[in-house]
Amino acid sequence: MANERKLIGSPFQRGVNETRPYRIDVSVWGAGTYASPAVTILDETGADVTADVLSGSASFSGSYLTTPDFVANGLTAGRTYIMIISWTVNGKTVSAFGQIEAQQ
Repeated sequence: MANERKLIGSPFQRGVNETRPYRIDVSVWGAGTYASPAVTILDETGADVTADVLSGSASFSGSYLTTPDFVANGLTAGRTYIMIISWTVNGKTVSAFGQIEAQQ
């Protein structure tokens, strides 16, 4: 994650039953044509838990990237997760990360 940028507002507190996605304005990383959004969730050991935590696909509306929905009870209260988001702008890959603190 050395070349990635931390998302504004991180760390994010999130209830384990919350299913709403995150919406991020990616224009701060450059204007242009946005495509290929992807989201990965890592647990505290660095294991990829995306399939257990997210449902659906990331998407763009203008410069706003919306993550997939979260799965209720996919996160474990008291643990911290890393959310890595990547996309392309004008054909160049960009990525950012944020911490998610799971709460009851």
